[in-house]
Amino acid sequence: MLALVYIEKGKYDDAINALDIALKKVRDEEDKATLLFNKALALFRKGDLDSSYEILKSIPPRTSVMLILGGFWLKCA
Repeated sequence: MLALVYIEKGKYDDAINALDIALKKVRDEEDKATLLFNKALALFRKGDLDSSYEILKSIPPRTSVMLILGGFWLKCA
């Protein structure tokens, strides 16, 4: 995905724009969860921690992304 390349290159605004376009078209909840996670990552690396946190909270429940994040948080607690 192009957005991931942008993130790796440090072009966070380009990544966020690409993800916003993809989010407008996505129908599948799993795909939406992945796109939202990647958007949160771009925002985090950009230094926008509040927006990143809000995006993470908006990830649909019962998706594999949430299961992975939930397991991660349990290990950190």
